[in-house]
Amino acid sequence: MITSSVAFCLRATVLVLLLVSPFRVAGCQTAEHTAQPGRGATLRYALTLEPGTLDPHMGNGLDTVEMLQNVFEGLVQFDAKTHIAPQLADRWEISPDGRTYTFHLNPKAKFHVPYARYVTAEDVKYSL
Repeated sequence: MITSSVAFCLRATVLVLLLVSPFRVAGCQTAEHTAQPGRGATLRYALTLEPGTLDPHMGNGLDTVEMLQNVFEGLVQFDAKTHIAPQLADRWEISPDGRTYTFHLNPKAKFHVPYARYVTAEDVKYSL
């Protein structure tokens, strides 16, 4: 036997699902309506909070750091298993005393348009 409060909850749940369902599919588009990637394309990235800064050295909030990882690249990054993996540097060496790291830049690393030039050691030094 269903009590009146359970029946009310079931009706309310069904009503909410009926109201929310159109919004769940409203954002979906078919392939013919999506923009093709390439020059002049726009990336829209939803943020839950306003980033505290656009300076990658000053960002300490999780939302800010996550957003900045999509804007800036470092010499290395973490892979899916949280191992250090190459990013701008394709390889590196550590001195025997562990005090000197030598990074070798990926020779194909370039800035985006309008600069479209290769990344140099001076660029990396300037960003530190």
